[in-house]
Amino acid sequence: MRLPLLAALALLPLGACSTVHEAVAGPDLTPVRYPAALVPQQQPVILASANQPMATPASANSLWRTGARAFFIDQRANRVGDILTVQIEIDDRAQTSNSTSSSRTSGASAGVPNFLGLESSLGRVLPGGFDPANAISTNSASNNAGSGSVSRAEKISLTIAAVVTAVLPNGNMMIQGTQEVRTNAEVRQLSVAGIVRPEDISSANTIRHTQIAEARISYGGRGDISRVQKTPAGHEAPQNAQPMSWSLNHTESEGAKLAYGVPQTDQVLVMMTCQMNSGQVEVLMTAPQDGAQGRIGLASRGERLDLAADVAPSPMGDVAVVMAQTDAGQAALDRFARSGDLTVSGQGRAVKAAARGDERQKVADFLVACRRSA
Repeated sequence: MRLPLLAALALLPLGACSTVHEAVAGPDLTPVRYPAALVPQQQPVILASANQPMATPASANSLWRTGARAFFIDQRANRVGDILTVQIEIDDRAQTSNSTSSSRTSGASAGVPNFLGLESSLGRVLPGGFDPANAISTNSASNNAGSGSVSRAEKISLTIAAVVTAVLPNGNMMIQGTQEVRTNAEVRQLSVAGIVRPEDISSANTIRHTQIAEARISYGGRGDISRVQKTPAGHEAPQNAQPMSWSLNHTESEGAKLAYGVPQTDQVLVMMTCQMNSGQVEVLMTAPQDGAQGRIGLASRGERLDLAADVAPSPMGDVAVVMAQTDAGQAALDRFARSGDLTVSGQGRAVKAAARGDERQKVADFLVACRRSA
C-alpha cells in the first residue's frame, strides 16, 4: 500500500487544508470574468459608452474616421474595455515612536465657621471631634505613563495589466485588474483597482501605482504554503461545533475521492480514495499519535469491517494518519451508501461520519465509480 506524503499531510487537522474541497482537489483558479466583478467599487460612475460615439470606417475621400483616437493612433487606454499596464514599485518604510506622561494632584477643603449661630450646635448632632472650621477636606493624585513604537518595511515590485471599467464625467478612468498564477498547490493572487488620469498614462500605455487615486492593491495567495502560515481554524471552538459533511471529487487522472470533515475549516477526519483500475478503496483517517493500534474499523447498521492498517506518524508529533485498503463491494460500504450511517474507528478513536441528504448520493456515486474502475 503506497500513500504519497502530500496526501497524508492533506489529512492533518492542524493546518493542512482550508476546505474539504481543497483537501480533495487542491486550490482552484478563479474563473475569468469581467473585471468589474473582481474588486467591486462603490463610486457612482458614468460608462464611457453612454456618451462617446463608436468609431466608424473612414470615408472614401479621407484618412480620418469619426471617433478615431488620434490621427497617428494613440494607443493609450481611454475607453471602457481598454487595457493598460500598472507598474507597482512599493518600497516603503515607516517608524514612529511616542511616549506620554501625565500627573495631577488636587486638594479641597471647606468649613462652616459661622452658620446662623448654629455652628456650636452641630457638634452635638455630628460625631465627636467635629470642627466647624474644617468640616470637609479632600485630596487626590493621579499619574499616567505610556509609550509605543511602530517599525515596518515593505517592498513589492510587480507588473499587472488592468482594464478600464468606467469613465468619470471629468474624463478620469476607473481601472481594475487581477492576476492569478498557480504553481503546484499554491495560487498567487494580485489585484489592483483605482482611478487614473488620462494624462498620467505614459506613451507606452503604462502607469505607476503612485499615480492611481483611491488605489486598492492586494497581493497574497492560497494553497499549501498559505495554510501552513495561518492559525489552524480547528483550534477555534466555534468551528469545532459545526456539523461535518462528505465531499466528493472525481477526475479522470486521479479517480474518485470522498472526504469527510468540517466545511470551510482545516478539519478532514476521514478520506476514501478509489484506487485506479483495481476496484479497491483506500481508507484514511487521522487519529492521536499515542495509540498503538494498526487497524481501521468500518461499521454501518450491523455490518462491520475490520481492516489491517498502516500508521504514518506526522511531523506534528501528536497526530497520525491511519491507512487501510478494502474492496469497494464490501457489505459495510453498501450499507453505508443506503443508510448513510458509518462509524470509522482506529488508533483508539471513533468517528461517526454520517451522510445526510444528498450526501448519500455522493457516497453511492463514489462506490459505483470504484467498482467500474476494476
